[in-house]
Amino acid sequence: MPNNNATQLVFADLMKTAKHDAEINILLHMILPLDSRERKEKLDSLLQHPKFLDAPEELKIIFDYFLDDGFAHEVLHYLRGVSSNNAAHSPGQEAAPYCKVRDIVDGKVVECLEEKPLCTFSFGFGNNQFCSHPLRAEITKQNK
Repeated sequence: MPNNNATQLVFADLMKTAKHDAEINILLHMILPLDSRERKEKLDSLLQHPKFLDAPEELKIIFDYFLDDGFAHEVLHYLRGVSSNNAAHSPGQEAAPYCKVRDIVDGKVVECLEEKPLCTFSFGFGNNQFCSHPLRAEITKQNK
């Protein structure tokens, strides 16, 4: 996570923009999974995007953080959650996060297909990762 206040504010603003601006959200979804070299090239070109032309210098610092695979994965996981949270759900009910999964047995047994799962609901068994999220049935429905 960015460590100075100005950079943290710009990062929060970028996440807010991505939450409400589908184009930026999609661009970040396309860029963050790339390997670090490709990610750097795409992020440099993203700085030329009209929405970022007047961006503060801190945005370049944030994009440098995005070169770190772990940080990029965390942001992508957050953005997937944001996309999911925008889906309709009952007040007070947690929205299912958006994750890559494969339904094995009717939403009861769900294989996690995230390349580097970071959530606390992912657990290994044999050579596979599985999901124990309480909303895993809803997560599998999002993947269909």
